[in-house]
Parts: sequence; C-alpha cells; structure tokens
Amino acid sequence: MRTIRIGSGAGFGGDRIEPALAVMEHGQIDSIIFECLAERTIALAQQHKATRPEKGYNELLEYRMTPVLPLCVEKQIKVITNMGAANPVASKPGLPRLCMGRLFVMNCPT
Repeated sequence: MRTIRIGSGAGFGGDRIEPALAVMEHGQIDSIIFECLAERTIALAQQHKATRPEKGYNELLEYRMTPVLPLCVEKQIKVITNMGAANPVASKPGLPRLCMGRLFVMNCPT
C-alpha cells in the first residue's frame, strides 16, 4: 500500500498563506488542499459573478498561488482547491502566467 501525505493549506476563504507554505516546506507532503468554500462563500461568489461575469472565483487565488507554485515545482506537490467557487472557468486564464512557463495539469470544468 502506498502512503499519500496531504497537508491543509486553507480551511476557509480568508485563511493566511504562511501556514500553508510552512507545511509545504517542512511537511514532506504529496498534496496540499486549499478548501475555501462554504455556503456563505459560494453565495457571495454567485453574487459577484452575477454583477461581473468574468469574476465569481476566490479573489485570493493569485495571491495564494504565487508563492505556492514554485514550492509545488521544487517539491513535486499537487494542489487541490475549490477556489474556483462559482466560476472556476473564469479563474483558469490567469493561472498559466502564474505557472512561470512550467507545465502544470489543470483539471477545471469547461
């Protein structure tokens, strides 16, 4: 049986990034999860999407992924998140720029 080590990067939409980075740097993990949705969060994302169709995803996505992605490459850690919220497709275009020209597999609804 193979052991998979999973770290927690966030437990709600406004969590700080520093603990996630510490887990990635020192936790010997295979994956990190940013669980950022709850009923209130998804309702706010739906409202945001209704007024601005290109939005509706977690506004902290780029802020969080900017320091996270280099560690993902360095330590071969997978990111699992629901930061796409009410509009995961709209969150997708900004991610390649954050990936610094490296190849990442992004599973996102179309």
